[in-house]
Amino acid sequence: MKKMIALCIAHLLFLLTANAQTEKGKWVISGQTNLSFAYNSSAEYMKSYKTKSGTFTLQPAVGYFVATNLAVGLSAAYTYSKADFSEATSTLALMPQAEYYFPLEGKARPFVTIGGGYARHSEGDSAIFKYDGFAAGGGAGVALFLKNNISLDLGAHYTYTQLENIQKRGYYVKNNGLGFLAGFSLFF
Repeated sequence: MKKMIALCIAHLLFLLTANAQTEKGKWVISGQTNLSFAYNSSAEYMKSYKTKSGTFTLQPAVGYFVATNLAVGLSAAYTYSKADFSEATSTLALMPQAEYYFPLEGKARPFVTIGGGYARHSEGDSAIFKYDGFAAGGGAGVALFLKNNISLDLGAHYTYTQLENIQKRGYYVKNNGLGFLAGFSLFF
């Protein structure tokens, strides 16, 4: 009987700590990578161009739980891309974001995230090919808690940018991308 009571208490303590990661007042720091394949379209003086590209993104983020299971914060994403018939490109985006963890018991916690902000984009070395503008994204996944305060995050993410040329206003680039992400998060 003592073993059964001890087992029940241990199970209860585990359930309490499993939900403690996403309590109001806690912090989360994450780092994710995203490998995606995108379909891009650009317009230049009434002409349209369409290309396929491969993209790699590194995205650190920090968030604060303003309510249990709801974190708001800031992410910074650096993206490197190489498309058909063009030079390599890089993009830096800063986006406020919100992330919601579904209140399930256990080590797997599904989540959704959404954000929007500012992005700056460069193609090659020329100053003519520099853009800035709006960036947005959202996704869904699952946080697999390896330890009480460390999760492995897996999911899918959609990104949209509409960027205008800095020197030639009126010339813009729109990008849409769907990718898969993997990363780790630290809760404290």
